[in-house]
Amino acid sequence: MKSPLLNQYSSTNLSQAACALNISSVLSELNTTHSGLSQKEADIRLARFGRNVLPQTKNISLILIFIRQFLDPFIYILLAAAFISLALKELTDAAFIFTILLINAVIGCIQEYGAEKSAISLREFIPEYAHVIRDDEALEINADQLVPGDILLLQSGDKIPADIRLITSHDIQIDESLLTGESTPVTKDSSIVLSEPTLVADQLNMSFKGTLVLKGRAEGVVSATGLSTQLGQIAEAVIVDKDVKPPLVARMESFTINIAIAIGITVILIGIAMLYQGHAMQDIFFIVVAL
Repeated sequence: MKSPLLNQYSSTNLSQAACALNISSVLSELNTTHSGLSQKEADIRLARFGRNVLPQTKNISLILIFIRQFLDPFIYILLAAAFISLALKELTDAAFIFTILLINAVIGCIQEYGAEKSAISLREFIPEYAHVIRDDEALEINADQLVPGDILLLQSGDKIPADIRLITSHDIQIDESLLTGESTPVTKDSSIVLSEPTLVADQLNMSFKGTLVLKGRAEGVVSATGLSTQLGQIAEAVIVDKDVKPPLVARMESFTINIAIAIGITVILIGIAMLYQGHAMQDIFFIVVAL
């Protein structure tokens, strides 16, 4: 039987769809039952959706991060001005510009290195094992083998290994501060059916990868694994897309390049005019630095 939810899995986070369905509907949509998936079906889904893991990031050295702070059009302009100042023996100006560039690089290096460490630390919230029902039997499996449609068992102290739609709940409270920033435990209720779309903090019939069960027990059906989970989307934004520049930064860099081109043309025209008027080369270089 084809499942609409599974068909849209690769393009959307199923949590938004699952939270708006009642229990029988979500089981039907995910093509599973209270008895869990068969091992054969779980293997098929694992091959289709991939392992339930977060993206990996390579450890980048501080030296490389420091060098990267100078790869910016605006920095190139300041470096050019600094070297021209050195050539003119204007040591005070050159020292001032180099000091500014160094401070900028150190601050950027600290911020980027902190972001790298934060990305790596996300994986610490993922448990190694999960308790599931497969072929109507309770099993402990590696958490990276979970697939959409698995029936997951939760109890106090568990770290949740995937996004799930609760199908039973017994006085369960979950710490979701990792995702929402709210330190107050959230009481979950499997009987709730929410309107779509709903914010993560308001999805009281859902539990999410990386959060912690503080109290109670529950049973749920896995609606999203890996990068399709809420935590996976955060990790992807931090790790995979960290080189994708925000629109404002891209526009600023484009503006800087246009200004640099305009300055270059202006410098050439003024230089030719001053040279034609018989000005000394040193005077021309001073104008270049000033521009």
